[in-house]
Amino acid sequence: MQSREKRAFTLIELLVVIAIIAILAAILFPVFAQAREKAKATSCLSNAKQIGLGLHMYLQDYDEKFVATRWSDVTDACGVGGTAINGSQWNVMIQPYIKNTQIFACPSDSTPPGTGVSQSRKRSYVLTSGPRDRLNGDCSAPGGISHTDWGAALAEINTPASMVACYERWESGSNLDNPFSVHQDLSGTQDWCQYADPTGKSWLQYPRKSHWFDSSPNFDPQHVQRATLVFADGHAKQLKYEQTWSSGGGPECTGSGPTLWSMFDKRLNP
Repeated sequence: MQSREKRAFTLIELLVVIAIIAILAAILFPVFAQAREKAKATSCLSNAKQIGLGLHMYLQDYDEKFVATRWSDVTDACGVGGTAINGSQWNVMIQPYIKNTQIFACPSDSTPPGTGVSQSRKRSYVLTSGPRDRLNGDCSAPGGISHTDWGAALAEINTPASMVACYERWESGSNLDNPFSVHQDLSGTQDWCQYADPTGKSWLQYPRKSHWFDSSPNFDPQHVQRATLVFADGHAKQLKYEQTWSSGGGPECTGSGPTLWSMFDKRLNP
């Protein structure tokens, strides 16, 4: 009786199999990564919707005024140079309506929350405010819905569905227990785009592209270059920077969207 000879794979055959596996991995791994990021983006958007609801529930209890970004021990006009009162930051003030601290962190945000602070205490969202060096005499910000010791009245906003009230901004050291990095803390023309209205008057109306999402220049959002925005009427969506405003400026100040960064917006919608 003849015995059947066992045949092993040749080296070439093994190399072909390895090459096929490598090609499949190169094709599938990016797909898996995109799917994972899409899931995180969906979770981030869900968080933002809950924040929008919390902001509006606060509104109903406080004479339809938005929550201040934080409160301070006033030592000068508007408390700009005052000592921030820990525990007064906006996320703490709306916490009774949300009852969940985890929604303030975007799952994609890997920036450090601060020395010795758990990543679970990360805060990935800020309230929209105007240039910090142009506060009005009544402590109102020249744009945005709140600032230190001040929150705008809902009636002051002409188009709440287009006004950005809160959005995703990743900053190192920002966490739930820190009264800083609570609003869009930008200043002057280095951070803000200027817009000249039909009368020729210039306004600082919206943040430059290189500074809108993070303090590090040219850092784009992870959600397919989209950031999560909460609007003054409570709804939320994810948009690219270029979709958030309308202007005819240079590369850092050009877009086509109708979304407003300032409640005193003087730009014309497209």
